[in-house]
This record gives sequence, C-alpha cells and structure tokens, in this order.
Amino acid sequence: MATGKSAKDARSSKSADRLTGDVAALGDALDAVGEGVVLFDADDRITYANSRLRELLPGLADMLVPGIGIEDLLAAKLDRGLLSATIEPGPAWLERQLERHRNPPSEIELDLADGRIFRLTHRKSASGGSVSVWTDVTERRAVRNALDDSERRYREFANMNPAAVIVQVDGKVAFANEAACRMFRADSPADLLGRESLDLVAPESRKRVLERRRHVEMTGQAIPFAEGRHRRLDGAIFPSEMAARPVFWEGKPGTNSIIFDVTERKETEKTLRESEQRYRSLVEGSIQGITVTTETERLFANQAFADMLGYDNPDDVLANLGPSDHFLPEERDKFIARRVERINSGGVEKPFEIRIVRKDGTVVTALTTGKQIVWFGKRAALATWVDITDKKRAEEALQEREQYLRELIDGSIQAVSVSDGEKRLFVNRTYAQLLGYSSPEEVLENVGIYDVFLPHKVERIKARRDRRLRKGGQSGPIELDYVRKDGTTITALVVSSRISWFGKPALLGTGIDITERKRAAEALRTSERRFRALIENALDVIAILDRDGVIKFASPSVEVVTGFDPDELIGQNGLLFVHPDDRDEALERLIRLHSVPNATEAMSFRFQHKAGGWRYLETVGRNLLDDPSVDGLVINSRDATDRIEAEASLRQAHKMEAIGQLTGGVAHDFNNLLAVIAGNADLLRETLDAPPAERLPLVDAITRTAERGAGLTRSLLAFSRKQALQPKIIDVNEQLSDLFAILRRTLGEDIEIRTRTATSLWHCLADRGQLENALLNLTLNARDAMPGGGKLTIETANVTIDENQSDRSNELKAGEYVMLAISDTGIGIPAELLPRAFDPFFTTKPAGKGTGLGLSMVFGFVKQSGGHVTIYSEPNEGTTVKIYLPRARGGGEADRIGPASDEPATHGELILLVEDDPDLLALAATQLDSLGYRVLKAGDGPTALGILEREPHIDLLLTDVVLPGQLRGPAIAAAARESHPKMAVLYMSGYTEDAIVHHGRLDEGIILLQKPFRKIDLARKVREALGRIGGTQAGNPGAQR
Repeated sequence: MATGKSAKDARSSKSADRLTGDVAALGDALDAVGEGVVLFDADDRITYANSRLRELLPGLADMLVPGIGIEDLLAAKLDRGLLSATIEPGPAWLERQLERHRNPPSEIELDLADGRIFRLTHRKSASGGSVSVWTDVTERRAVRNALDDSERRYREFANMNPAAVIVQVDGKVAFANEAACRMFRADSPADLLGRESLDLVAPESRKRVLERRRHVEMTGQAIPFAEGRHRRLDGAIFPSEMAARPVFWEGKPGTNSIIFDVTERKETEKTLRESEQRYRSLVEGSIQGITVTTETERLFANQAFADMLGYDNPDDVLANLGPSDHFLPEERDKFIARRVERINSGGVEKPFEIRIVRKDGTVVTALTTGKQIVWFGKRAALATWVDITDKKRAEEALQEREQYLRELIDGSIQAVSVSDGEKRLFVNRTYAQLLGYSSPEEVLENVGIYDVFLPHKVERIKARRDRRLRKGGQSGPIELDYVRKDGTTITALVVSSRISWFGKPALLGTGIDITERKRAAEALRTSERRFRALIENALDVIAILDRDGVIKFASPSVEVVTGFDPDELIGQNGLLFVHPDDRDEALERLIRLHSVPNATEAMSFRFQHKAGGWRYLETVGRNLLDDPSVDGLVINSRDATDRIEAEASLRQAHKMEAIGQLTGGVAHDFNNLLAVIAGNADLLRETLDAPPAERLPLVDAITRTAERGAGLTRSLLAFSRKQALQPKIIDVNEQLSDLFAILRRTLGEDIEIRTRTATSLWHCLADRGQLENALLNLTLNARDAMPGGGKLTIETANVTIDENQSDRSNELKAGEYVMLAISDTGIGIPAELLPRAFDPFFTTKPAGKGTGLGLSMVFGFVKQSGGHVTIYSEPNEGTTVKIYLPRARGGGEADRIGPASDEPATHGELILLVEDDPDLLALAATQLDSLGYRVLKAGDGPTALGILEREPHIDLLLTDVVLPGQLRGPAIAAAARESHPKMAVLYMSGYTEDAIVHHGRLDEGIILLQKPFRKIDLARKVREALGRIGGTQAGNPGAQR
C-alpha cells in the first residue's frame, strides 16, 4: 500500500453515510405500508427503531430504544408473554434466536399471543450491523388458507357425479346407476338390487320418504326435490335432496328417484359463513384504519380508525363525522378532488400523506390509499389509513443525524495515503486502523514512509515510487506486504498514481486489505485437496463424461461396484457398459442433460460387472460442460442392486399374502360344499339296495369329483401357505422306500428310476402327507416331461448353508437342511418361463393336461415348513427341482405310518355337533348317528353354549373352527372346558383362519378333521378324540381372533 492505512476508514464512513440515508428512506417506505424496522450495531444493540414497530409491538415499546441489546429484547418477549403458547420458551429457544440473529440473512414467521403473525426478516448491513423488518402477515396467511380450502372443495365437486338414480318396485331397488353405487359405497349395482329401498334411508327420514313415495304411487304425480338424510351401505348417514316420479319398470309400477348427496354443499355453506366471519374479524381487528365512504356519507369505519381520530368506537365516528370532516380546511378540497378522480377512473391510489384532525383538535399525519368498491349496492370508496406522525418526526431527526455523520466521516472504506518522496502528507482513518494505529495523526507524526514495509523490500519499493513520481501515470494493482504497529504482517492490494497535492507532485495510494482473501484462497486450495481425497475414498461412483459420452474420469470406487479398474473405463464410451435394454433410455436422458447447461437429470440403469452379470445403478447427472474447471457431465452413481432385489422379494411376499387371503376366503365355503357332496355320495352308496350296475359309476364319479375339488383347494392352500400342517420328525430315505412301489406303478416301464440316498441322512421336520404329495407331484411332472421315456433320479443329502452361501433375498437362510432332489431327462423349461414355474395355474402342458398347481403346491408347502425350493432347467436337457427342509432337532425317533383300521367301535357316546352350514350339519349328524353315536346339533355359537348349559354330560364337542359372529370354534371349546372338563374336543375345518394354526402348524394338542371328509375319516377322528379325554386336545382358547 503506497500511502498508508486510513483508506478503509474513509470508505467505511461513506458507506455508513449511505446506509444511514438508505435506512431513513427505507423506514419511510416501510412505515407507509405498515412495516416495523429496527437497526442493530455490530455489538447487537439497537441503534434505531421506527415508530411503526412500537405500534405493532406496544408490549415492547419501552425496549425498542437505542442501546438495548438483543439478549434483553428476546428475554422481554418471553417474560412479558408476547409469544404464542405454541412456542416453548427457554434457554434453547433463546439460543436459537441469538444464533439466527448473529448469522444473517434469515427469515422466519413468529406467532404472537394475541393471534397476530409476523414475518421477521433479518439482514446484515454494510456497516457491520444488521437490520430487522417486522411485517404483519396475519391476513395474508388467512387468505392463503382460505384459498387452499376453496381449491380443495372445487376438486371434490369436480370429481363427483352429482346424481344417483334409483328405480323402486314394490319397495325394493330394481335399478341403480353407477353414481348410486358411489353414493352408497356399493362395489357394483348388484349390491343394491333387491334391497329394501328404505334401508338406504336414514331412520329419522324413513317416515317422510315413505309418505312421499306413497303420494307418488297413489296420485301418479311427481314430487319436487326435498331435503332428507340417507344411509350408505357401511352405515354412514349423509344429507340429501330427493325428487321422485312414477315409472313403469319391466311392466310393473314403480318410483324413479333422483338423489343428490348435498354433504359437500352443506359443508361449503358452513365454511362460507365461517370465512365471512373471519374476514369481518380481520377488518374489525386490523391495526390499520379502514373506512368506506361515498361523496355524501360515511358507511363504515373500524376500531383502528376510531382510535386514530380519538373516538371511543366506530359508531361515534359514523355518528359525528362526515366523509371529509376530519381534514384540514386547506387540504380538504385537494384531497376530495384527487380521490374522486382516481376512484372514478377505476384505479387504486398510490399511498400519499395527508394531515387529519383528531377529535381533540390535534393534527396527525396519515398515509392513505383508496379504491372504488360496491358496498351493498352503492358505489363507494374503500380507504386505508396509517398514522405516520411519529415516523415523520423520527425521519426528520434521522436527517439531522445524517448530516452530522457526514461532517465527521472523512474517507472511504479504502485505505488512502498521500506522500511525496520524503514524507507522508495524509492518511485517512481506515489507513491508520489497517496498520493498527489509533488515529491518522499518530501515523503522520510517528511513522516514516518506509517504516511500514518489510526491510528487505524497501529498496525495490523506493525505486518504484521514485519512478512513478518522475514518469507519472498509474501503477497496479499490486500486492504489497505491510508491517503493522504490533509487528504482524498483512497483505494489501494497492493502486498508486501521481497527483498534484497543493501544487506539488505527490503519490496517491489506495488499497484494500486482502489478507483474509489470500487466506481464503489457501483454504480453498486445501478444500480442493480434501474434496479430491473425499472422491477417491467415496463409496458412490463419481465419473465425468466428455461431450461425446466418453469417460474422462472415474473414482476409485468404480472398481468396488463394477469390478473395472478406473483406467480400464477411461477413454471408453460409458453407454457401451449399459445393459442393452436400458441403453436407449440412458442415451435419451444424457441427450436431455447435454442440451441444458447446469441441468440435473436422474436416471437408473444396469451396468456391466467385469466378472459378469449386471449391477443396478441409481444415477444423478449434472451438466457442467460450460464450467471451465470441469468441462464435462458429472455422473454420481450409487449401487442399488441389493435394495432392488430386496424390493422384488417384498413384492413376491405381498403377492403371496394376496393369494392367501383370496384362497382362505374361498376354501371355507367351498370345502363345506365338497363335504356335503362327498358325504351324501357315501350315504347314497350305503343306502341303495343292490343298486343297478350302471349307477355305481355315477356314485363313484361324484366321489372322485369331490375328491378332485378337495385336492384343488388343498393345492391352493398349500401354495398360499394357509394349510394346517402337522409336522413330524421324518426319515426321508425311509419315506422314499415306502413310496418306491407306488412310484414304480405310477411312472410306468418307460421311466428308469435311480436313487442316490445319503447315508446317515438327518431327520427333517415336516408334514408327512404333504411331503408325500410333493414327491408325487414332482415325479408326475417329470413323467409328463419325458413322453418318450427317460431317467428319473431321486437324490437325498445333508446340506449346510453358511452366511456366505445364503442368498441375498434371504429365501435360503443359513442353517442345516435335508436336501431332496428330483431330476429328469425331459424336454426342460425355456429360460423366459422359468421365473413363473411356481406361479399358481401356470403350466406348460397342453390345455386339459394339468391344473398348474403342482409346483405351486410344492413351493407353498416347503416355504410354510421353513425350507426353500429351487428349480434348474434347460430346454432339451431336463429339469432338477431341489427341496431344502430344515433339519429336525432334539434327537427324537422318526414318525412312521401305522396300519389303517376299519371304522372304530362306538359306545353310544353323546356328541355336540356345531356347524353353521345346514346341509353339512344334517349330513354329519346322519353319519354320526349311523356310527352309533347320539348327536345334539347347533348351528352357531350361542346355540351351542345353551346346549352346554342344559346338558350336564357331553362326551365330545365336534365344532367347525370358523363360525359366524363373535363365538368361533376355539371360544366355544374354551367355554365347554370350563363347564365340562372331561369333554373331548374335535375341530373340523377347510380353512382355519389362524384360529388353531400358528406359523403354519396346528397348535399343540389340537385334533383337526379336514374338510371335506368321508365317513370313515369322521369315524377315526371321533374315536381318536374320545380316546384322549382328559388331555390337552381342546387347544388354546386364546388362539381365536
């Protein structure tokens, strides 16, 4: 810096002058529109607050004076209860507000206890202090909320078909349109047809609706719309309007009703009334004066206007003041002429100042504006008034202060110095402060020209100064190091030029301190180094593509994600590594990104892995081609493979749940029907005396068909994992040995069966019957895949899956399994169909050759057993299905199949039979009676409980699991065990609905008769239950839901 350090002082003074003048003008403008302004110095103390702010915050008026610190002001807000109860006061709140205040800019909305809402805008000022502006946004927020409500209502009306049409014949619904379905929440018109039309009417409106309908029927005349209340199918009541006229429907007289749901209209009317009241409250409670006048009378004034003129209330204003009585005589005509001209032209006045007379004769200055409106049919002027008297006084005081400051400030914020070849002639305060001196005089009196420079640079600086004094002109800007009074060094950017100083040549030097700038530049370089280190160690892939999509940079993390070393990718076109199916979309997005500078584009695609396969990448690209420091498309990619595969597993789980719910709903009723069909076929075979030979195949066909239906239901329940499993410890090798003869007969001579069973095979835990069905299904599928014969291989093995082998989707969890594999040499399955192999009803067989439920049943059974199933296949190479069943723990003996017995003997025991299906109830009672048992029948839970109370001795409760109402089978069993502790319990069900089955397995001690059942099945299960009297077969009553 050629001439010293006070230039910055001078510049700071001028800036302060300008800031003060700007603040004055800003204060005027903000007062005129109702803004509050407060200025703070660098120490966060108030230097100025306008009168408008004190009006807005009367509870803080005594604190809005110069010298008050921000901490005291915030504490006063809390102590005086000015803030809304929704704000939690305390040290944390104070700390947040101080932090916001000391780090401008900021903007918040603040709710006061009196219901007003202010937007508080805080900005830093050029002088080092700050300025806060308070704006009342209460009305603005209310308007915004009202607009949001209006938009919502409009959307609801636009999406609603308004009229429901219903035809009634003999009091029942004969026709209903789609609007009626929506109105009454019916899934389809079929849900309404046949209903009593009065069921759709609220109870309190039924008498009136029935009278109106009879009037139509008796007089043949239409009736106009009338209000009433209707009822939806879910029981909800809603207000309505209905009209009706006579009609003939399918040859019968009836009534055609038009119904409107007026719920929205009623709510809208209520909302409008509330909105009108809110706006009235806003006007009457506004802090601005508001008036409505004509040329001859005053029609409205709010409380704020009355307060401004010194009246007690608006009624006093209206009674005592004409439209222009409050003006000074010399300004009245001018005001009236201006306002009439502006309003008649249909425009809005710009705010202007005018003096008005208060009731007590004093004069105040107001800022006013007006607009033409229609007030209850009259053309009138709406005017707003703000008292700016105090603001005007403060403005005048501020102007005086500004003049005073201008006289004191002698320089700019730049350091300025003037010197000749021998001595320093002038420095400003900024120069002195820059070098650590208290005043310019101290510098001039005690510091030589070259004392402020580093010693080893003095000669070069002196030569440069002498040359500039001789040749003139301007030098710089150049960087010079200066030594401060305390010995520290700073760097300044200096410009020097030769001037004439009181007629003699001199050097004028101006400079600014760039010490912090240089430190910031060094910090930036450090930051760049850190950023590079961050990129090189980031988990996400960061790459830069040139204009042609060629990779010019790739972060080291690319090798972790894709297996490629960064050097292997640099110079390659990135699209070459994108999956062909994703390449067109990726190219389209890159072209779109390329076309807009600084644009951002999100995309996702599969990227080739060096080891084979593809990784799913979620990518965000940014176009920085116009940034010379980058000159490329910056690509940030994250490996989403694990998440996407997990989401696919989740979708599969949801699909399974949906199928399970559907299957469960069908299974209960369907199995009841099949039980009745199969049972009656048995009875028919027993009761026919020497039936003709041609009738026996018909009875057998009925039985076979019922069994096929039952098998179909079991397959669906198995796939959806809703069947009731009875897992036992099983030796799979032993079960294969038992089934070998059956498999040999089933598969035929063209199929060669090979077995490779493991020695010391672990026992597994599974349902024996379901495992047998799974084996039969898989071997039959293998047979069908080898129409010309082939080889079928059955293999068993012990398999241990560790954490590394467990698949990503957790389908095959780590653990010990018994593996059973079925392989064939058949035609195989195409790769595109393999993912659907386990889907229900999917089959590759010709129509009529398969249900598509075989593999899905196997899949459901294995998954419900806690295992996993996989399928491997290639066209013309064959198929291998592997079943993994969890190893059984505990070392128990394997379960073995005992010999079947004939119908067990009976002893005339008394059985309480509970079944809600009347046909099945009658059938089961007949079968039990024919077996020699005594039977008491109940169609529901309450009836069963009544029988239990009346009958002191009942040997067996035979109950359906799923019954209508709250009392289901387990609940009846629980009650029965209380009153009949020695009574046995046998459940029957085609779908248990988790009542006695948990985690896919029957609860401990439960005996279950699966529907549909044959008479022999019933006899065996009843005998089994009666043989366990006193055990725990009644199950856990708490299992019911």
